Formats: sequence, C-alpha cells, structure tokens
Amino acid sequence: GKFSDLEGISFCSDCPLGKFSDHENSTTCSACRPGTFADQTSAATCASCSKGKYNNETGSTACSFCPEGKFAASEGMLQCTFCAAGSWIYQEGINDSPTLCINCSRGQQGEYGFACSDCPPGTYAPVEGLGACWLCPRGKHSPNGMTHCLECTADTYADQEGTEGWFCPQCPYGKFSEAGATSCS
Repeated sequence: GKFSDLEGISFCSDCPLGKFSDHENSTTCSACRPGTFADQTSAATCASCSKGKYNNETGSTACSFCPEGKFAASEGMLQCTFCAAGSWIYQEGINDSPTLCINCSRGQQGEYGFACSDCPPGTYAPVEGLGACWLCPRGKHSPNGMTHCLECTADTYADQEGTEGWFCPQCPYGKFSEAGATSCS
C-alpha cells in the first residue's frame, strides 16, 4: 500500500484513495480497475463492489447503489442489469437479485428498461408481467390501463384492431349494427 518514486529515499508514501500497491519496493501505485474500489490510503488490494452495487470507472473510491429498475446479482459488477421486460424494481439501494423485480400489474406493460405503465388506449393486459399490452380485437375498444377490451355497443363498430377510447365510432347515418360489430349495414 506504499510506494516511492524517488531513488535513495528511505521512506515510502501512502498510495492515494482509489489506488493500491501489492508488492514491496514499488515505484508506483496502480489504479483500481472498474468493479473494484479502494476507500482508504495505503491499500494493498482493491475490494470488489458488493452485490447490489457497481462502478464502471478506473481508480474508484466507492461503489454506487443500483438505481430503480436495475440489480447487480454478483460482486464486482461494472454495471447493473435491467429487470426483464414486464417487471421492475421500485426502489434504489441494495438491489442484489432479479427476484426483487416485481411483475407489472394487469392493465400495465413494462418494456425492457422502462418502469411499468398503463396500457395505452386500444390495448389491454389480462395477466401480470407483460412486456407489451395486446391490441384489442376488431369489434372491441379500450381506454388506457385496461385488463380487458370493451365490446362495441349497438350502432357502433370497430373495423380494426386497437380501437382507442371509451366508445367505438358511431355507425354512419341510416346504418345499424349489433353489439360487438366490426361494420355497420
């Protein structure tokens, strides 16, 4: 943990924070590699970042907690890993396991790398943990955040998948339809 870069000097200097020296008579200190750190002077080795923490810089003096939505399941991580699509970690801190990732609720989606959010209009999520909501079939519609699609009422229709909103479009004047229609006649 010490070095001397001058010949003939009988004393050595401490390696600074973020650096180490692992042998005697060293003329330099080495920077800690990414995934490790030295938080004290005179370090003989660098310590690995613990689970749930990371660093991606050379010469680090500390590791950072994984942010919301990510985890570090091993020691010495250079970066944290996103939860799988359809799940998210809603905390910062020692996120050290993918089991901390919580499935998105019914009526929500969770694209990879993004927090869970309500299904957009015209889509639905009948089960937990979907990465993307499903399009409503023809003859049905939905506003946002739905777990199921709503059937078009009589005299309305949905001629394509993904019809958005609280109501299906009205049949043109003089035309009619039954509930769940994909066209008017």
